Amino acid sequence: ELDALLNDRSLTDTDFFYKVFPDFASMTQAQLKQNYDVSPIDVKSLNQFIVFLTKRANKMNSVKRQMLIRQAKALVRIAQAGNNTLPMKKNPSHFGRMYYTGRLNVQSMDKILRHAMLGDCYEYDIRSSVVAWKLGFAWVVCENNAITWKTFSKNFKTCLSYLNDKAKFREIVRSKTFGNSTDLTREMQLDVVKQALTAISFGARKYKHGWIDQGGKSFNPAIVKIIADEAARKNFYACTEAAEYMTENKLMDEIITEYAKTEWEDLKNDTELQTASGRISNSKLMSLLYQRSESIVMDIVRAEVHGCYKQILANVHDAIYINEKLHSADKKRIELVMRRETGLQFWHLDEEKIEGYKGISDEVRKDELAHKALIAQQEQEAQGYVPKNF
Repeated sequence: ELDALLNDRSLTDTDFFYKVFPDFASMTQAQLKQNYDVSPIDVKSLNQFIVFLTKRANKMNSVKRQMLIRQAKALVRIAQAGNNTLPMKKNPSHFGRMYYTGRLNVQSMDKILRHAMLGDCYEYDIRSSVVAWKLGFAWVVCENNAITWKTFSKNFKTCLSYLNDKAKFREIVRSKTFGNSTDLTREMQLDVVKQALTAISFGARKYKHGWIDQGGKSFNPAIVKIIADEAARKNFYACTEAAEYMTENKLMDEIITEYAKTEWEDLKNDTELQTASGRISNSKLMSLLYQRSESIVMDIVRAEVHGCYKQILANVHDAIYINEKLHSADKKRIELVMRRETGLQFWHLDEEKIEGYKGISDEVRKDELAHKALIAQQEQEAQGYVPKNF
């Protein structure tokens, strides 16, 4: 559909905008504000990103590259007609998160495109948010039951270690999972391990085989889909760190779900959490509890960031993008407020500087100048060349 719109040269940018957002024409400003969020678009960065994709991204999969070019061009046209902003239609989830409809939104688009669209900014995301939330929730329950920190930290030493230095933890698991395998690059191996650990955090279990549901649809376990190679998967399951991480996550899930079912009776009447037999699905319950906690803590982060007079450019679940770097004292204060207001003690914010695409053309020009200089040097050397007589 985007191809058809982009190739229709009869459409002005405004026409293109209303084709992508047809309900804009019938909504009042109040309705638009109620139903849409907007993120700024850095058109210069996006145009440089398109140059990068068309001239430099030789190692990128061609299908992905063409998709990114298509979406980037669409964003440029939307920006030119829509005051350099991207409207995103709200689609709130019963479980607590705010989603957006369509592919052209900051949550659904590829991260590399998101960064190109936002340009120079700073990303702040909750460090290992699911594990941080589980540890915080489980500690509250354990502390209320007179379990000491010494016992708690011993029972969940692997998850605490992961939270303290996830890069080191992932590297250990990667080396034990893949060894000296050369089928995947080290970066790809780390990405597989990251996905597997994230899946475990969200409730993935150690299954060797898939299953077929009541409707006849076949399913493969999450870990099987993520670590497709059987030998690597066997190594992953045999890895002490991965095994303990899985065991501790399962124990935290049991502590949290048991507490929620006992303390919050109204959850039993929530049909969204029920299975076909009418019982509460533990995985759905965990999703609801986590996403609602995530929403609460991110509201706290946004309010505090506004108080620092920073502009929030985009919201992506457990992360925000803002226009300027937070002062270290403000960042620490916000983390303290997150912990105080929620009662969960393991919240931390990770910071990443995002740079827009503004030097690609300069790089191309630099390469061209270097090439011309080389040619000039070769020509000069050729002028002084005296052929030998044989």
